[in-house]
Amino acid sequence: MLHLLIERGRIPYSIARKLKWDLIIFPDHGPYFREECPKIYVSHGISSGKQIGGGHYIYGKGSKDSHGNMLYEKIFMHSNLIKEQVRAHYPEFYDCVKIVGSLTADELLEKSRNFNREEELLKLNLDPSKKTIMIASSWGPYCLIQNQGEELIEQINRLQDEFNIILSIHLHNFHVENHYEGKNIKVLLERLKKINVYIPVPKESTHLLLSYADVMVTDMTSLGLYYPLLRRPVIFYDNPNIQYSLSGFIPAMREIAYRISDVSNLSFDIVKALEEFNLVVMEKLSERIFSYQGQARERFLEEIYESLNMEYLRDDSCAPESLIGQRSKEINT
Repeated sequence: MLHLLIERGRIPYSIARKLKWDLIIFPDHGPYFREECPKIYVSHGISSGKQIGGGHYIYGKGSKDSHGNMLYEKIFMHSNLIKEQVRAHYPEFYDCVKIVGSLTADELLEKSRNFNREEELLKLNLDPSKKTIMIASSWGPYCLIQNQGEELIEQINRLQDEFNIILSIHLHNFHVENHYEGKNIKVLLERLKKINVYIPVPKESTHLLLSYADVMVTDMTSLGLYYPLLRRPVIFYDNPNIQYSLSGFIPAMREIAYRISDVSNLSFDIVKALEEFNLVVMEKLSERIFSYQGQARERFLEEIYESLNMEYLRDDSCAPESLIGQRSKEINT
């Protein structure tokens, strides 16, 4: 049974914590096990800069054990600029940070290069003859959907004749018991006409939908930070109550985007954002956010192999899949 679980790539935590591993890779903080085993933190998003509990989520207490010791041998990040920010503001983390690029960003770039616009929009029941606006909201008391939700729904209903709309809402907004901030999003969405509107389903690769959009309307969600890769206009919902940490890219996005404080005139804002768009500035932001564009897979593997005290030979026969298979045989025997 254990052999089958490992071959399928999924092992329950209750079993995993009892096995001897050579390396453990975390996409988020905790739960932690096997203190003697090297660990790598691979952020599941971009370093947006939004503060959580008054501190930085990665370069804070979440990355340390109860004795204040660093939990991770390496922390993978996507930008050389972050490395310098860490040196200046979180120096004790500097040696842990490894700049590897972004697998998610590279996937989006690949999607955008091989994108059949008409075919893909029709799959979503959207109109290929119209421009597409993607609206993305984070979660929390100051996010777009919780602050502007009722007006946003009204605006989308008005925009549907002129534009396609893709509405991406962070799942936390639907978790009433944990993150509900005052508006029942399910009830709110019932007022949506949903003509030329697409709402991603849970667990959909939402970042790939960015390829469909001609304009992005976003708040402090890290999803919006992938959009500069496509070199297109951004409308940023600017809530003055949000605080940003010293290491992150939302402040940089905020400075160059077309900023709004509410969505009451969204049709006008879309036209202005298209008119005022500066391609050169957006390209520079993309390069600041993502280093080594198109090279993330190789850089990930080089660092992982180093942590395993192995040489990365840039050969498919040495890919992690084959290592997992070999490890399962060892455990099974």
